[in-house]
Amino acid sequence: MAVRCTDLLKLEIFCHLKLLGGKDGLDRIVRCPYVTLTKTIAQWVHGGELMFVSVKDLSCNAAQLLQLFNEGYQKNLSGVVLLVETVKNLFLDDLITAADCFCLPLFQMPYELPLVEITEEISSFIIQDKLRLQFTNELMIDIFSAQKNDQQSLISKAMLYHYDISGAHRIAIISINNLQSIFQENNFLLYKLN
Repeated sequence: MAVRCTDLLKLEIFCHLKLLGGKDGLDRIVRCPYVTLTKTIAQWVHGGELMFVSVKDLSCNAAQLLQLFNEGYQKNLSGVVLLVETVKNLFLDDLITAADCFCLPLFQMPYELPLVEITEEISSFIIQDKLRLQFTNELMIDIFSAQKNDQQSLISKAMLYHYDISGAHRIAIISINNLQSIFQENNFLLYKLN
């Protein structure tokens, strides 16, 4: 599984953030948090970053902020978090409209909230998710290759990540011969995959 913006909303620290727009993009995958220090990001990001922008520290006007947001959309970011002073009133209407149009989540975060705390929690959550996936893969390999007398150790191992494998389960392995020829014969299937 991959961490998505919607998963981050469940983090305790995210209660301090407000979703302004782009809610239809909450299923975007978050690869890592990224704090921008420049008014352009094209050469620094690769996609999947949740970008944090300090409006005060970058001294962005509304047009520059919109341009930065457009760049984020083009580079396939997972979302944008604006660090905003609570006393400041930004003109965010254009950004919210763009967020909704691009389905790119736009969050507002109080400037006073320590940035290191939220980026650290996001990073830890992503690492835990990767470890859980790795564990699940290893567990499946262990199950397939286990001997009958290893059953109790597998059950104990699975319980570490709250998997209950003590009961009866079914596994299906599907193998399609000549898969490539099926796609070559059916242009519709080939088109759908691209």
